Amino acid sequence: MKARNWKWLATAAVALVLGACGSGSSTNTPPGPAVPTITQQPANNSVVAGQTATFSVTATGTGSLTYQWNLNGTAISGATSASYTTPATTTTNSGESFTVTVTDSAGSTTSSPATLTVTTSAAAIAANSTWATNAVAAANTGVSSIVQSNAAGSLPIASTIANLPLGTTIGGTIQCSTLGTSGSGSLTYSETVNGTTPVSVSWTYNNCMWSTSSYSYSVNGTGSVTYTSYTSSTNFSFTDSWNATYSFTSNSYTTGGSFKGSATCTVSGAAAISCSYNFGNYSINSGAVVTTSGSVTTVSSAKATTTVTSGSGSVTVTYSGWVYDASLGYATSGTVTMTDTNGDSATITANGNGTYTVTVTIGGSTTSYTVS
Repeated sequence: MKARNWKWLATAAVALVLGACGSGSSTNTPPGPAVPTITQQPANNSVVAGQTATFSVTATGTGSLTYQWNLNGTAISGATSASYTTPATTTTNSGESFTVTVTDSAGSTTSSPATLTVTTSAAAIAANSTWATNAVAAANTGVSSIVQSNAAGSLPIASTIANLPLGTTIGGTIQCSTLGTSGSGSLTYSETVNGTTPVSVSWTYNNCMWSTSSYSYSVNGTGSVTYTSYTSSTNFSFTDSWNATYSFTSNSYTTGGSFKGSATCTVSGAAAISCSYNFGNYSINSGAVVTTSGSVTTVSSAKATTTVTSGSGSVTVTYSGWVYDASLGYATSGTVTMTDTNGDSATITANGNGTYTVTVTIGGSTTSYTVS
């Protein structure tokens, strides 16, 4: 009896040792399903105010995946697909953080945050050949607008308005001969006042012609002025608009036709008047230096603002020695630089043979195009 007990104990001990060493049989538990893996995180997005922004995610997992987008850590109602598009944005949305939580049968994974940036102006300069071609066309079209603004700058409307008996006389007539060294016809005006402060003036050119030593002008039509920030007769701002026909001659340059545009002017002294002019799609700063001889117009320097077809937003256009020959239909020399509010730029160089080199710089990356 004792021998058999010892034999059984020995056998049991051996079994325990072998089991501890792994020599016995065992059952392996298979791994459970894995939580989702995000293979493409949502990317930061930048849009212009009024546009929508779309964020997307790519993920893998076990079985069907579900999605929940979050704004600044809070779930967005109804945002339960692999992409999310915001409502129309405003600048107050700039800086918002978007994440998405992806869930499968094993659990959930939350993405890295993506930041929304909302700007107030669109990118107006694009790095493609179509934009470059349109930019060249815009630069050449701008020449005629700058000539118009230069002619408007010779029209002494600002001086006339500054010298009206503002706030005391409701209407009157000015002889056009008083606008230059000689002339004929008259300018009649009617003024609206608030107490002694002028509000607006409308006028009519009645076969109005005048001349100086450098130019002559004849105008028929109407015009008007709206005052802003009026302090005194030598300290105020106004917007001047007109709808007239005109003839303008300066040295060898003659032009004429419809005169439809406007000017925004500031009077800061008896003879200190500064205006910016609007013709067509161009707003041109005062002080443009323009000369014309025959079919050739030289814009020595000028600064304007306009839009370029195939872009959005506006660009500041700076002319330097731009020589445009209307008989050839192209510029023969000079440069035009366009800059948008995002800091992107394009420089157009006239090569003299009807071709242009357009160098576009966006975000520090530069691309060149040849336009003919």
